[in-house]
Amino acid sequence: MAISTRKLVGFAGVAVLVVTVQVAASFRRGDWSEMLDPEGWLWALMPAAFMAVWGWIALLISRQSDTKGASSGLVGLAALYFAIMAWFTADIILNGNSTSGIAFLLIPIFATVVMLPLIVLVIWLGPKVNEGPNDR
Repeated sequence: MAISTRKLVGFAGVAVLVVTVQVAASFRRGDWSEMLDPEGWLWALMPAAFMAVWGWIALLISRQSDTKGASSGLVGLAALYFAIMAWFTADIILNGNSTSGIAFLLIPIFATVVMLPLIVLVIWLGPKVNEGPNDR
């Protein structure tokens, strides 16, 4: 049973976000024993899920795409999104304050401004990637 690239990117993206939350929180507090606490890993899943929303949306749309160019482009866009969100997550936790939890709710909302046009652009350009010069 082979796992699809789409699932691999999705699960790896969320896993990286969860690990980023745990490592950054432990580093900030200076208490590495939290890495062994299962409850801490469950709490880390909540901000990771908020940060992963647009990556999963891109992956779900890529599944419905008719062309390989658009599908591959959306999977790549999702992987890039997960990497950028991991960087934002570490920055929020390491440099944040008591209200930085709100950022985990607001960043996915602000990401809408970037991700919606990018998803539309990739869907629009996807069929053109598969065309040859004589197909137009």
